[in-house]
Amino acid sequence: MSSETCDLKQTVTRVTIEGEHTCVLVCRSNKIDLFPILNAPHQASQITIPYSQILMVRAYRYLQRDTCFRIVTNTYEEYLILCKSKKHFEKCFKIIQSKVPKQDKLEIGHYQTLWQNGLITNCEYLTAVNFYANRSYNDATQYPIFPWVISNYKQDPTVRRDFNQAAGCLSRDKID
Repeated sequence: MSSETCDLKQTVTRVTIEGEHTCVLVCRSNKIDLFPILNAPHQASQITIPYSQILMVRAYRYLQRDTCFRIVTNTYEEYLILCKSKKHFEKCFKIIQSKVPKQDKLEIGHYQTLWQNGLITNCEYLTAVNFYANRSYNDATQYPIFPWVISNYKQDPTVRRDFNQAAGCLSRDKID
């Protein structure tokens, strides 16, 4: 570890789609370091996240616990960090949030306006909506949702499905 001063050093769990990985989180003056304690093939080296590259830090509910937060970088990498207790979460979250530059463009209204004006695709808009609904590709219990809107992709992709029925009841044999 660097000889640079640290504001916080704490054992945390990094949540990925592969599972949970124990790390030491070190908050320094200009960056966050995550040092893996138990190395795994997909997490063999330390992770460094400069505060200048963080777009957003948000509280995240993981497995019905309010002790997790989510970091998103300007390259849209996502890190779910699970703290041991509510006390550790509050301390860590407060320190990191205070060091992240404010980003006004990251409000859902910004994405809604872009989508309404045709500047982003439906997929990009739904990805933003899922993000603000605290859905993550790293958490299988809160995986993003993309609704089934087109009734038949093979024949005519402009025909919308009947929203009076659940998606599983759209074929004639399932309705009866």
